[in-house]
Amino acid sequence: MPPDNASNMLQLAKQGDPKAIASLINRQLQPRGITTKASLKDGCLQIMLESASVPKQQVMVTGLRKLIASFDVESIQKVKVYGKQIGEEFPDWNEEFEIDRKTTSTSIAASEAISQVSPLPVPEPSATEVNIPSSELNIDPALKELAKQGDVKAISSLISNQLQRNDLVVRVSLRNGLLQVVLVSSNVPSQQTTVPIIQDLLTVVESNLINKVKVIGMQELEGSTNSNVLWSEEFELEIPVHSKSVSDPVSKKEEDSFNLSSKKTDSIIFNNKARESLQENLLLLISNNKRVAIGILSVLALFLFLSITNSSHVFKPKLSDSQDANQAIDSLKKLKSDLGIGMNKSEYRKKVSDVKYTVEMFAGTKEAGINPVFTRNILSALEEYVYALSLWDFDDSIFRYRGSILSEILDKYPELENEVNRSDTDPRFDLIKRDTVIQYIWKKATEDIESANLELKK
Repeated sequence: MPPDNASNMLQLAKQGDPKAIASLINRQLQPRGITTKASLKDGCLQIMLESASVPKQQVMVTGLRKLIASFDVESIQKVKVYGKQIGEEFPDWNEEFEIDRKTTSTSIAASEAISQVSPLPVPEPSATEVNIPSSELNIDPALKELAKQGDVKAISSLISNQLQRNDLVVRVSLRNGLLQVVLVSSNVPSQQTTVPIIQDLLTVVESNLINKVKVIGMQELEGSTNSNVLWSEEFELEIPVHSKSVSDPVSKKEEDSFNLSSKKTDSIIFNNKARESLQENLLLLISNNKRVAIGILSVLALFLFLSITNSSHVFKPKLSDSQDANQAIDSLKKLKSDLGIGMNKSEYRKKVSDVKYTVEMFAGTKEAGINPVFTRNILSALEEYVYALSLWDFDDSIFRYRGSILSEILDKYPELENEVNRSDTDPRFDLIKRDTVIQYIWKKATEDIESANLELKK
C-alpha cells in the first residue's frame, strides 16, 4: 500500500470507518492467510477473522485490543471478535471486550499497534500467555464459595473463566482430597503457563477439601470421541492456616465424622460390656438361680443382637450420596434432554465425549460396586449413545443401512426386524432407515437411564 493511501486509511480508521479498520488489519494478516471483515453498529465493532485453519483466539484478541484502543474512536464502545475456518457456517470462537478509555492516551501509536496484530507464525504459548497474579484474579464470589465447598462445576467454571479459551473443555473431579483437572482441546494450552494460573486460582479459593491437584492436557482427536494425553502435572495445594474457620463446611464435615466415629465407638463399648455381662451371668447361671439368670441372658442377648444389626445398618454406604454417581447420571439425563431439543452431529459427538468421560470416571471408583444394577444401566446407556454416533458417521447418501451393517444392527437389536424393508430378489438389498435405527437406540438409552435413576433412589 502506498504511503499516502496508508495514511488516509489510518485517518479513516481513527474516524471509526469499519472498512478502513478491516483494511489495516488485512494489511498485516492477509500474508498469513487470514482475511478480515468488519462492521460497526450501535457502538459495537464486529470483526470476523477467517482462515484455512481457525485463527488463534488469545493472540488475535490481544493484538486487536491494542490496535482498536490506539484509534481512540468515541463511536466504538465495545468490540466483538469472531474466529472462523473458511467454509464453515458458524464461527469457532468469539470474544467481546470493551475499549478502555483510560489507557488510550498512553497507548502505543496506531502504526505500532497495527504491526503487533500480526502474531503469526504463532510462537509457543509460553511466549505469549501472561500469568495473572493471584491478588488480581477476578473471581465471582458466589462461584468461589461453591468451589470452596468442593462443587466441581463451580471449580470448572472458575478455571474456564481464568483461562479464557472458548475452544477449551474443562473437566473436573474431586475424590479423597485429589482434584483432577482435565483440559481438552484440539489446541491444548501450554503446561508452563496453565498450571500456575490454576494453582494461583485454587490457592485463592482456599478449599480445605483439596490437598493435591493433578492437571492433564489432552488433545481432542478430530472425528473421534477419544483424546490423547499430551502432558500432566501434579502439585500439593498449600492453603493458608487462617482459611479454616468454625463455619467452614470442612470443619462441619470433620465434626460429623467425629460424631459418627463416637457413635461407632459407643456401640463397640456397649457390645464389650454386654459380652462381659454375659460372661458374668454364665457363672451366675451355674452357681445361683437358673431361671433368673436365663431371663437376664435373654434380654442381654437381644440387646446385643439389635446393637450389632443397627450398627451395620448405619454404616452401609448409600449410592445417592456419591457425587460421582450423581454426576454420571446427570450427564446422561442432560444428553437425553438436549436430544429432545435437537442437535447436529458435531454437537452430539462433543456431548457424547463429555458423557463418556463422566460415566467412565464413576465406573472406575469403588462406589460403582455399591449397586451393580445402577452401574450396568448407565454403562449400557453410554454404550448405546456411542453406538448411535458410529451409525450416524456411516456414509450413506440415502440414510439407509444394508448388508453387513444391517446384520450387525439386527444382531444387537433383533426387535428392529419388523422395520426392515426386505428385497424380493436379493437379501443384500434389504434396507432399514438410519433415523429409525438411531431413534430406537436413543429410546433404549432412555430406558436404561430411567432404570438407573430408580436404582439411585433406593
